Amino acid sequence: EYPFNFQYLPGDKFFITNFSQAGLFDVEGTKLQDLKMSMNEVEGFDSEDETPLNYDVRLSKDLKTHYSLPGDFFEGTRDFAVIDLETKSGKLIDLPEMDIAGDFRIINQSQNGFTIYIEEVTGNQIGDYMYITSTAPSKVYRYDMQMDSLQLFEFPHKITALSKTGEVKNRVSSQEEFETEMAKLQGQIRYNPLLWDDKTQRFYRFGGKTLPKISEEVPQKSEVFLYAFDKDLNLLGETEIEELDKLPSYPFFKDGKLWSYVNIEDELGFAIMDFNFN
Repeated sequence: EYPFNFQYLPGDKFFITNFSQAGLFDVEGTKLQDLKMSMNEVEGFDSEDETPLNYDVRLSKDLKTHYSLPGDFFEGTRDFAVIDLETKSGKLIDLPEMDIAGDFRIINQSQNGFTIYIEEVTGNQIGDYMYITSTAPSKVYRYDMQMDSLQLFEFPHKITALSKTGEVKNRVSSQEEFETEMAKLQGQIRYNPLLWDDKTQRFYRFGGKTLPKISEEVPQKSEVFLYAFDKDLNLLGETEIEELDKLPSYPFFKDGKLWSYVNIEDELGFAIMDFNFN
């Protein structure tokens, strides 16, 4: 139920996870291998945590290495885990520049449950690298899977802030208070994960700022920004896309064009965008 990670691997294999399970499947849907694993099962982690290591997990193409972003959900912290699946041994790599994401968490907890807002920290495997990004800062970590090395990239953005700023109350006691704290973050920049285009050999990234809502009847709109980088993550350019009033939904590149999901009368459709610039 509720799978949130789906990775296509060589040999027509699929790695699928949800909150509590992880498995390798063939095209017929037969489970080939159970890959559920918790922190306390990994030699080198020195942890008693029984929570499955399923947050934003990826497998190497040879199925020998597990990469994920474990952490404390309520504190908003994330580390980068690298695990040898044959020996079930690994290491946790600190990501200090992503800690700011946890500063903006908002939790409204009551006897009936809880509502939580957190800034996302995401890992994206492109080629032989893992790119770790967050919605809060513009900074990017790049992990070289061959060299086992981590590098931080910072960017001289001019049209948007480099990060969310200010302070929010992390724990609140009512929905009204929750919305008050959320209002401090709405309208600030949100950075989406990197996208890679094989045709241009460039990275692209969207950012957005939510505009004040006019009325309950009018859908909320956003300012949308596009950033372009070369293959070495040098910033090539940035611009506001005035033709868009919301961030593209689940975008991906195909044949040099950007595709994103759209709802057309409750049916799945795609918006296709050309990038005709030098």
